[in-house]
Amino acid sequence: MFHYAVYLHLPGRFERIEEQEGIYIYVPVDSRKYTLYISGDGDRDYIEDISLSLEINKSGSFEFTILPSHTYYSYLRRYIHYISVEDLDDGEILFYGRIYSINMNFDGEKRVSAEGIMSNLLDCPMYNPNLTASSINTNIYKIEGTPEQLFKMAIKAYRNLTRPDIDCGTIFEAAKHYASEEIDISGGQTVGDFIMSQLIDGSGGYLRSRYRKMENGSIHTYLDWLPDPSTDGYIETINTQLVEFGVNLIDIEAEFGDDNVMTGLIPVWTDENNTKHWATQASDDIDNPGTTILKPYIVNGIGSSGIGIQMIDLPELTDQSEALTAARNYADRYCNYNLSQVEFDSFKVKALDMHYFGDDTKQKIRVYDRVRVTSDYHSINGVYTCTALEMNPEDLSEMSYTFSVYRPKASSNDKTICRQLGIKESKKRKVHNE
Repeated sequence: MFHYAVYLHLPGRFERIEEQEGIYIYVPVDSRKYTLYISGDGDRDYIEDISLSLEINKSGSFEFTILPSHTYYSYLRRYIHYISVEDLDDGEILFYGRIYSINMNFDGEKRVSAEGIMSNLLDCPMYNPNLTASSINTNIYKIEGTPEQLFKMAIKAYRNLTRPDIDCGTIFEAAKHYASEEIDISGGQTVGDFIMSQLIDGSGGYLRSRYRKMENGSIHTYLDWLPDPSTDGYIETINTQLVEFGVNLIDIEAEFGDDNVMTGLIPVWTDENNTKHWATQASDDIDNPGTTILKPYIVNGIGSSGIGIQMIDLPELTDQSEALTAARNYADRYCNYNLSQVEFDSFKVKALDMHYFGDDTKQKIRVYDRVRVTSDYHSINGVYTCTALEMNPEDLSEMSYTFSVYRPKASSNDKTICRQLGIKESKKRKVHNE
């Protein structure tokens, strides 16, 4: 039986204290914690229709129904109270976030929905948090740095403007070495949107919330920025637990996660006179052998070719040689469709996590884990990223996972695509066709 607890938190206010001489930290005071439900304790206070949903680079959600007879039925308040779900056997916090929706039916039952802590990053706009009070003539809406520095600035902006309940965790190594850039954020983009659109979409990787229990019962969150399988420096680690037909695999549906297949591209750029140029090459005419014709130059990706060829307008290019170099970087990163080897790229799976069913030495399957899924009957044997998880803590036989071939997506923002492809910003466009 899964032994877990659901707690109601009132985080309280944050007070600055001197940890060491001249060094100050902010700690939560007047915070409160109430027990909504502990599985198997037989208490009259219980919740029902429980659902926990987690997804890669999403805040996640937790939903439940509470009856009028519950001690804390009338306590619940949107955005004021937080909910945590804790695995009592392992001492692990599975979810933490604030209540954002409460609905009540005719019988007085309340349906409560909580959103993960990452949603808090949407509460405030991004700005430059590193300016001192004497920086009167400096634009607070311009920031500059590497992705690692910008990530730290984003979290600092949230902590200073809203609440110091989220802090920087681990940042993957490659984010430290991308080129520094200046970004104008005067449009009022939120901290959360800035992190996703400017950093995650531009530099790869994924976000993971990691929790620490404080002595007063409150919870502090660390936001890790971890590498994805396509990022330099990624070290392959595979969950030791298999999802295996005849053992713990209950049901499986195969599907395609993205039907916008592109296996090759024709690089296109625009010069300083706003004239568009395509990469071209001389080639034999298929209908008139021996006749040389001019045709677009296709840069193929990894695996299959000749499927979904598209023209890609690449920014800041100076000539065809530079365009082809950028296009090869693009193809290696975004045109990896080895269709001859991969029949499906996403699976909806119902499976028993054997950590909870008779063998607690088995590694839990978590979102972001790399997991081997194998079934001779379905001709499946591969390692996939767990991109989503849904669970009912009262019935773990209904655990549902999404396992996917992880593919990064190109940005539509010129500055971001320049960072992704290693294109240097040019002061003046020039054209020297080869």
